[in-house]
Amino acid sequence: MTGTAPNKNTALALLRKMREIRQFEERIIPIYPTDVMVTPVHLHIGQEAVPVGVCSHLNPIDTIFFGHRTHGPALAKGMEMKKLMAELYGRTSGCTHSYGGSMHLVDPPNGMMGSSAIVGGSIALGVGSALAAKLAGEDRIAVSYFGDGATDSGVFWESINFAALKHCPVLFVCENNFLSNTMKQNEHLFVNPTEIAKSFMPAFSTDGTDVLDVYELAGKAIAHVRTQKGPAFIECKTKRWMKHQGVERDDLAYNQIVPEKDDPIWKLEEWLLKKSLVSQAEIDEVTKKIESQIDAAIAFAQNSPFPSPEDLVREV
Repeated sequence: MTGTAPNKNTALALLRKMREIRQFEERIIPIYPTDVMVTPVHLHIGQEAVPVGVCSHLNPIDTIFFGHRTHGPALAKGMEMKKLMAELYGRTSGCTHSYGGSMHLVDPPNGMMGSSAIVGGSIALGVGSALAAKLAGEDRIAVSYFGDGATDSGVFWESINFAALKHCPVLFVCENNFLSNTMKQNEHLFVNPTEIAKSFMPAFSTDGTDVLDVYELAGKAIAHVRTQKGPAFIECKTKRWMKHQGVERDDLAYNQIVPEKDDPIWKLEEWLLKKSLVSQAEIDEVTKKIESQIDAAIAFAQNSPFPSPEDLVREV
């Protein structure tokens, strides 16, 4: 852990939120094959430090737009666990009342205006939200959150160019797991995303498996966006533990996982214990409370109604 050491309360908050994401998704794994979840899922296991480190600096009014790997940033930004779980179950109590599923999450009170399953599809939306804030004189910023595979798309180039040209208060977050589905990065991207972005705005790279590093860098980048009212770019290098879609562990020979190196939760817990900031009993209590939250979320989803035939045309 190389980031600036936060106080105990901040470090525990980071751990708690990462554990919420990890444990939530670990509970999905045995449920998903039973077909009670009526949506494809793209799990965030192993990449929790990125959304948590970034979203810890955002206010509810700040907007965030992300792609198909949604659960991490949604929970990190403040979505209620029970609403997310109900959405996965296809129930009307879900965050989009069952219209969206895992890849199309909406939570306006927490700044989530909608995610897109189209790779790169949300990048320009973040820029548009930032431009709207600038024109309206609103004291908020926007975040465009995407994977490295999305930097292949033309909308990425158009968005960073437009944001720089119009000086939009937007933070571009590239969650770089070095995979585009199963394709290695050097087979689809000629230049590192950060090197591309440096031509347009302040751009930085960090270890996306170290939440303290992400927290520190995101804090500086977001402060720049807020004070300078202009764009910034951060790249967080991380590892994808699961297959691109579904609940199976990734078995790609060129994507080996080493927990002591690649697990952001293990790394933070070890740091906290070595610094004597928390005890193992405190960590266990955090884990236990989150399991109770997930139990309640599953019960809420299971007891919520399915949409009616009339709901098919309600939003048309």
